Amino acid sequence: MSGIRRYIKDRLKSVPLVAKLEKRYQAVRRAEQLLVEAAQIGNDQVRLKDELAKAMDDLVKVRDEQVKAKDELTSLLANFEKSVPVALRACARNAAGGEEAACRAGGALARRMEYVRAELLLACGGPSALARAQLAVAPRILAQEKLAVMSADRSIRCALRCQAEAPADVLNIWTWATPGVDIVAEPGNLPFTPGELAEIRIDHMDEIYPWDFARTLLPYWRELLGPEGLLRCTVSDGAKARALLTEAGYAVVAASAADAGAGEAPLHEFIAARGQLA
Repeated sequence: MSGIRRYIKDRLKSVPLVAKLEKRYQAVRRAEQLLVEAAQIGNDQVRLKDELAKAMDDLVKVRDEQVKAKDELTSLLANFEKSVPVALRACARNAAGGEEAACRAGGALARRMEYVRAELLLACGGPSALARAQLAVAPRILAQEKLAVMSADRSIRCALRCQAEAPADVLNIWTWATPGVDIVAEPGNLPFTPGELAEIRIDHMDEIYPWDFARTLLPYWRELLGPEGLLRCTVSDGAKARALLTEAGYAVVAASAADAGAGEAPLHEFIAARGQLA
């Protein structure tokens, strides 16, 4: 009996010890968990530190780019301030040239436009495309009195395209109505009858019309010239122009070469009579 009592007494004494050990165990587990969380926080701090360092580097790059952009803008503004007076002086010089210089500039631009137009027609179908385009513009006579005077004297002289500086006694023919134009017409559909013209002028023929187009138009112009009619033309390729004129039935009366300016190929001027086809 005493043994049972002793066992029970010992067990009752051990209950607080178990509870105490349980608390210590839980405390140890909590401490381990806190250590893991502390390590995670440490890792996060390292990562944030690296990201902050990278952000600082990016900020420095952006600042450098801003400084560079500012320097470039300052340089552009400085160049602009220098170029404006130069441009104004150039405008003043052009303006000082008066209407004559403006006409020359307009003629050069118009020649380039016509060259591009002819090239496009050639790419779209060759001389047949040119023929269709010639008929698309109905001739319109804007200077009726000027034409009437020339018709009475049987001295109708005309300039085809790019003749912004054509003499007063020459009919200026252009594809559309602009100041100084006397007749609106295509060079392949002129408002004249065969043998009615005394003279036809065309500058830069090989630039305005590629040679394939010129080969189509030259016979047409020849039919419009009277027995003593003349064709005056300027070209860059003198040898080829002479061959085309001969092929179309013209007789070359005179030929000369003129200096076109620094760095430019000389221009060749031909005066060709109606001639007789072989």
